[in-house]
Amino acid sequence: GDCLERFTNGLVRATPHRVLQTPHDRMSIIRFHALDPSAIVEPLPQFGSPKYSPVTMEKHMRTTMRNIADGIPSWNTKDNTSVSATFVYDSPY
Repeated sequence: GDCLERFTNGLVRATPHRVLQTPHDRMSIIRFHALDPSAIVEPLPQFGSPKYSPVTMEKHMRTTMRNIADGIPSWNTKDNTSVSATFVYDSPY
């Protein structure tokens, strides 16, 4: 969702990842889809003036994982937005 939000300049918003409780035991499997690590994730021209800074997929994933390890959540529950999708990078690399 983060990349789609960035590619569409915010037109398509990232959604929260959540697991709902059930009355029975269950097993779950996590699966992520990502771009090539060197791919630049930035708003596509047809979505207007960029509101998101360009970043490589590798830096985006590295930053997101570091932020989570540092206790910075990926989702802002106050304004219902993705912290990782809207993160401002100082350089793409």
